[in-house]
Amino acid sequence: MELSKELTTRMLTIPLILIAVVAFLSAFEKAQAIRLRQSEVRPLFVAIATVLLGLFSLLGVLKETLLRGLASTIDPSVNTVVAPRIFGYYALFALFILPIVSLFRMWKKGSDLLPDTVGESFIILSSSIPIASSIALFYGVRLGWEWFVLAILTSWVSDSFSYFAGRLFGRLRFSPQLSPKKTWEGTVGGVVGTILLFLLYFPLVIGRPSGYNSGASIAFSIIAAVIMSLCATFGDLINSAIKRWCKIKDFGSLLPGHGGISDRFDSIFTTLPAVLGSTGSIGRQTLEVAKEEGYRVLALAAGQNAKELAKQVARFQPQYVSVMDEKVKAELMERLRALSISQDSTPIIECGRSSVVRAAQWPEVDTVVAAITGFAGLEPVLAAASSGKKIALANKESLVVAGEMVKALAARTGAWILPVDSEHSAIWQCMLSLSRWKKRSRTRPGRWAVRLPSIRRP
Repeated sequence: MELSKELTTRMLTIPLILIAVVAFLSAFEKAQAIRLRQSEVRPLFVAIATVLLGLFSLLGVLKETLLRGLASTIDPSVNTVVAPRIFGYYALFALFILPIVSLFRMWKKGSDLLPDTVGESFIILSSSIPIASSIALFYGVRLGWEWFVLAILTSWVSDSFSYFAGRLFGRLRFSPQLSPKKTWEGTVGGVVGTILLFLLYFPLVIGRPSGYNSGASIAFSIIAAVIMSLCATFGDLINSAIKRWCKIKDFGSLLPGHGGISDRFDSIFTTLPAVLGSTGSIGRQTLEVAKEEGYRVLALAAGQNAKELAKQVARFQPQYVSVMDEKVKAELMERLRALSISQDSTPIIECGRSSVVRAAQWPEVDTVVAAITGFAGLEPVLAAASSGKKIALANKESLVVAGEMVKALAARTGAWILPVDSEHSAIWQCMLSLSRWKKRSRTRPGRWAVRLPSIRRP
């Protein structure tokens, strides 16, 4: 049973408000601490600026935003394309507005305020990133709520295991100058605890709905857990360094036994941005966007994950499917029979490199999403370009090794090349916005698009 839109909105709004409150209090506490050494630091200004900067990221959820046009209505089908826009707005205000405010203050009162403004800027940036990261998870990532919960659990589990392992086995000091009580044994204990958490949580809550097999879920859990635990330790060390510099034991006394908000939630401020980089698959995201936007999926090309592919065939009913080899083809057909897919509804299934090319050139296909990684993705990109398709390119290697060939071929056939991978798409959208301010026009076929072409729905 699907949740109502109103209930889903509430589920996302409540934790976002809580994160904003935690960020406000944490920024206020840190600014008060630094004020002991830099008297011109303004705690209330820092706290308010932290929340405002983080919430500016919500502009990236708008359907027609500054990075793509003029703001209007909330996008009803938010998908992972939104995540770069969210951080685009965050970067816009963090890299331009914040320095301008700092320079204006020094212009009025003198350059002696430079250390104070640097301290304020550091607190605002470090405390507002968790807000922007939470917004990106909730509105721009599939299973974002599950990833958010995992980030919170990672922080608490890593801290708890580090504490008890350090108490029981701690001998070697990690960094006496920054955190005298932290030990290498405690750090290893935090990593082990985080690995156990990921092995329990990820395969069941995230891996299975995302189509990961058991081996991939376990491997990903171990690697991601180590990275996340180290990020939690890094966040704790940053706060310890600030406290040592300010010559205080705790940031506050709001939480008895723990000190202030910053003392309890320090590691969360680094695990939330870190978890954002651990999500997603271009192919699955494309299908989710197609479903939300009402596009018809006519052809699918996959490797050897027959289990996930069978679910996609049953869900989207494509006309043509390409797989790696005969073994995968046989497994896929067996799984389709198990799902009670009738013979009339079964697509044409072929295997090998030629089948991927045929999928890219399927006659009724209008837009091809090229997401095969590495050099192997070049051949289908050339095939799609030779057929004059709109190519949503997520394979940068195709342009690295044969950029001139791809663009020349697209120029002859009238194919469009649209970057959809996160970093390239974000840069392209910034260029798109700039070009629209100068003049509104289409580019010639075969060039990089300066604005999205209209794609008709069925």
